[in-house]
Amino acid sequence: MKEKKFWKSEKVLFAGCDQIERIRILDHHKNFKIKKDAFENCISLRKVSFFGGIKVESGAFRNCPKLYDFALINYYEGTEVSIADDAFDADSKVLVSADGGLPWKGSPEPFFNENGEDGWHEKEQGMDYWDYVKNNGPSQYEGTRVADFDNSVSKVRIRDNVKGIGRKAFYGSDRLEEVRLGKENYFIESKAFASCINLKKLFIPSATTVIEENAFENCPSLVIYTVKGSYAEKFAKKHQIPVRYSAENIQDEKIKLQVSRIKRKDDQSFTDEIRLKWNQPEMADGYLIQKKEAGGKYTTCFNIKNSDICTTTISLLTISSYYGKDISFRIRAYSTGVDGKKSYTPYSYAEVSFWPKQPEITSLTKKTDRKLTVRWKKTAHTDGYEVWRSENGKPFTCVKRITNGKTQNFTDTGLKKGVTYTYAIKSYRINSLKKKIYGDIFTQTKLKTIKYS
Repeated sequence: MKEKKFWKSEKVLFAGCDQIERIRILDHHKNFKIKKDAFENCISLRKVSFFGGIKVESGAFRNCPKLYDFALINYYEGTEVSIADDAFDADSKVLVSADGGLPWKGSPEPFFNENGEDGWHEKEQGMDYWDYVKNNGPSQYEGTRVADFDNSVSKVRIRDNVKGIGRKAFYGSDRLEEVRLGKENYFIESKAFASCINLKKLFIPSATTVIEENAFENCPSLVIYTVKGSYAEKFAKKHQIPVRYSAENIQDEKIKLQVSRIKRKDDQSFTDEIRLKWNQPEMADGYLIQKKEAGGKYTTCFNIKNSDICTTTISLLTISSYYGKDISFRIRAYSTGVDGKKSYTPYSYAEVSFWPKQPEITSLTKKTDRKLTVRWKKTAHTDGYEVWRSENGKPFTCVKRITNGKTQNFTDTGLKKGVTYTYAIKSYRINSLKKKIYGDIFTQTKLKTIKYS
């Protein structure tokens, strides 16, 4: 049950209902009463709204850790608002607001007492930002903070000008995996990230000097990323939370680049693409990939801004001038620190030896004495050829290796009458490591078939 509406004749007794997320009370012009313990342990409840007067008794919203928005419209004659000091948990993140009057007290409420007009309020990336004035409410800290998060995304980046994380701001956000605090963040309040069971990475700047003891209660997967010597590092070690050093320490990471040709689905021939593949450093934000030009200078061909992407393809059509040559690629990962500056891993290099194009057979000419001659067009950047033959559709076998790239014909012998022969020419070049790099052999458009009779 996502939402429940109440009228004046209904009794409000929903303690322990863990499915309710929103309550709307529609008792216009009347004084409504929420009795003691009425919504106790409604652990999914996030919003309450009502019209008219209301009296909220002691413990009515006890242990409602996600309750955030408590709003009323109170312009009606004869209505009053009364909220017990202990209606909410002492560390509740609830924001009480009203169009109309709220009960005034000379000391801060045990919840934030907001009149619906003062203070800066804005939503972004599932987060709700509020600007708190010191001592206006229970917090001793002032400035813009994250007050609430709706668990809608797995990764969030908080603005640099945000001063802190409010109490229970991210409480119970089980979708949350990664959070990056802004560089001006100086506090993290009570249970700010409690029960974020899938939170794996939290980036904390050196500006953070206050972290409440229970800020990360029940966060079994948490790793804190921070700078050496920071308060966050000391806090993590004290509470036995794994700690890593963000940005500048990515320089110690190792990345390995591999380059390979891409096979077609038949697994016997290749496409006109190559694949670049690499491992994912733990603290990477993205990758910079460059290729070496003819003059020896490296130019950027990819700037990948997603650390989860660890492979990409390059079409040979875009770099066809490299056919028959060796070309080097290099890659380095980068991490953006809590101060906004980037640090990089050392470059990793890989070379691909481009293969010559497959020659096109121009003719198959029969001769006497069980012979025929195969002729083809020579291809550029070729050091030699192999002649391959299939009999009556059987697998191809190599019948001749030619070590001269200028050769354009071969005479096959020992042929049998009544047999259908199919020929293909496989070109190759010798790369800088003295290794043969072959072209594609089984492209159907480049085969020639003849029946010997």
